[in-house]
Amino acid sequence: MLPTVRLVLLSLVFISQMHAADIPVDPDFTVDKLLGEWTGVAAASNSPMFMKKKEQMKTEPVTKYWMDGANLISSTAFRTSKGCKTRKVILKEAEKGRYTYTGKGESRMSIIRITPTLCLEHTITTMPNGNIYFNLKLYKKGAEPPKEMEKFTEYALSLGLKKENVVFFEKGEKCPSN
Repeated sequence: MLPTVRLVLLSLVFISQMHAADIPVDPDFTVDKLLGEWTGVAAASNSPMFMKKKEQMKTEPVTKYWMDGANLISSTAFRTSKGCKTRKVILKEAEKGRYTYTGKGESRMSIIRITPTLCLEHTITTMPNGNIYFNLKLYKKGAEPPKEMEKFTEYALSLGLKKENVVFFEKGEKCPSN
């Protein structure tokens, strides 16, 4: 029983440090760089839901960002075994390059890096029960996969994720994003 208690305590210390860490934001971020349609290249997470659905995450999801008044809207279309699904989120700007939204928990999204053809997003979600999860997403614009795919895995591993927490999407029939 004692090793289990130690493991739980070490996990709590790790998670609290991870949550407290200030995630860097791309200093050149502007919202107009994020607007438009992006194709998912890779994702990584320590969320149990992510791990449960990981096997269904095969083809590249399509994410669109657009403005609706002061709100940034994100709509992601992805293929499942039952067909196309869409997830829409209203993002509130917290500060330059950082957005918050509420879903199953309170989430804080940071744009770590953005270029005309690449976007790296890091989200920390605090669940009502106190559990903290993080999600990484790598997007591209254009046909070529970004050279940063290996760096994406390195970054995920540096956060304490394992290789099985990382998914690279395959090319395939995409779902239309609205």
